[in-house]
Amino acid sequence: MRIEEVLDHYDIGRTLEILPCKGGTANQNFRVETDRGSFFAKCRVPRLSKADLVRFEHALLRHLANDGLPVFPPEALREGSDTFILDEDRIWEVTRFCEGTTFAGSSREIESAALTLGRVHCSMASLDVPSSIMDRPIHENRAQIADSLEQAASVLSHPSLVKQREAMARCFARLEDEYYGRIDASLQRGVIHGDYHPLNMLFDEGGTIVGVFDFNAAGWQIPLRDV
Repeated sequence: MRIEEVLDHYDIGRTLEILPCKGGTANQNFRVETDRGSFFAKCRVPRLSKADLVRFEHALLRHLANDGLPVFPPEALREGSDTFILDEDRIWEVTRFCEGTTFAGSSREIESAALTLGRVHCSMASLDVPSSIMDRPIHENRAQIADSLEQAASVLSHPSLVKQREAMARCFARLEDEYYGRIDASLQRGVIHGDYHPLNMLFDEGGTIVGVFDFNAAGWQIPLRDV
């Protein structure tokens, strides 16, 4: 489906210009200028195009927006109650476009991101969560992490690097025992962003966060994973 066909399903005004967006690690994104303002159109990759998860994510965004958080809920389709279009194995969605600057590493940006994360977690505590989300696996892939560490061990196979190899093994063993084991099991669960990092944020010139994005990894986990 062409982007022009997708936009015909939304009541966002007459299209003036469509510009591909740079950045992003998975989806195909566009900035759309209309006579009603600027919009953001996203075409999700197949692995992020499960309808039930997208519906939950959209409900989550509406919930956060109602609580005054800097998120951008999806636009409604002209017909029906859905907020996305299923195009074979991909999903299209449209939101308002957010103007802002990327993370520059200032203390003000870090403070704003931290305060916003706290507000996000507090808001999501009152969200109704379907069982499919509560059973969703965590965003990080531990098998992939273990495989990467195994590859790193081969890189550090030279006898002169034995101390570095042993230190890496000790760190991962401690991570498995404490974080994924005792600590993880003892902490309270809740809905979290799942991928909260600077590339998923925009800021104003003063360093205040104006947009939090990409909630496609949101799930039922310990809030510490977002920190």
